[in-house]
Order: sequence, then C-alpha cells, then structure tokens
Amino acid sequence: MNTQIRSLFRLMPGCFAALVFSALSATADGITPERIPLWTGPAPVGDGSFVEANAFVTVHLPAEPNGTAMVICPGGGYGGLVKEPEGHGIARWLNQHGIAGVVLEYRLPNGKPFVPLL
Repeated sequence: MNTQIRSLFRLMPGCFAALVFSALSATADGITPERIPLWTGPAPVGDGSFVEANAFVTVHLPAEPNGTAMVICPGGGYGGLVKEPEGHGIARWLNQHGIAGVVLEYRLPNGKPFVPLL
C-alpha cells in the first residue's frame, strides 16, 4: 500500500469526527438536517487516481437533545444505499428520543475494491 493511502487511513477518523462535531455545534435548531461532503475536492480511488467525491454525512439534530449521537451506515449490499428507511428514517426516529442521528452516505466500490475503505 503506498504512502498516500496509508496517510489517508490515518487521517480519516479524525477528519470524520471533526466534521460531525462541527455540524452538531453549527445546527442547533433541530429542524433542517445538514449535509456535509467528506471531501471538498476529488476523492481517492485507491490506485493513485481521484474522482469526484460522492460521500456525505447528514446530521439530524433533535429539537430537545439529550447529549447523545449515533452514526448510521445504511445497508444495501454494496449495490446501492437504502438511505431513506435505513438511514434518514432511523435518524428521524432517534431525534424523537433526543438522539442526534448522523447518516453516513458512503461510496460504493463500482468495481474499485479500495473505494469503500477510503
């Protein structure tokens, strides 16, 4: 594995956490979910090339937060993402219980095996 990919693996958890905590503090109204791209430019493919990013986190804040949050990774079997019922629907249900729901819309491999890891 090349040095750039290793560096990305080391940086990703911290960047993801910073995005989530930033969004949690920025949208305290509990009404409109905020959608945040995980890359501001092209995203790595894993073979040294880059493509336009299509990964996001959407932060659903409750009207009456209880101080907890949950990251939701919707299913779909790597063929697609079931974002509404297994993502945003769960986030709205969590909001009813005072829990912030953070929906991760991750990238699918589409024949490129390293994409989900990056």
